[in-house]
Amino acid sequence: MLLKSQADYLIQIPKVIIEDNQKMDYKKIIPKEPFKEKIYMVSEDYNSFMWEIDESDKKAFKFTLHFQEDDEHIPCFGLIIIAGIRILKK
Repeated sequence: MLLKSQADYLIQIPKVIIEDNQKMDYKKIIPKEPFKEKIYMVSEDYNSFMWEIDESDKKAFKFTLHFQEDDEHIPCFGLIIIAGIRILKK
């Protein structure tokens, strides 16, 4: 089980985008409807993250940050959601 303090740490550590095995500071996204995007990132200590943005049929946006790492300091293995938010479009 992931503790809140561990999730807070994972959320706030600096991350860079990884695309085609290259590190990027930013990624330009051209939105299409319905909008779906997965952005892969890595932290300086090589933790792996995926930022997922998804637009539902009801025009709500869901943003989730996933974490995947086999680390002795964080007792989990596999893909887990560490943060999420849903925003409704007007």
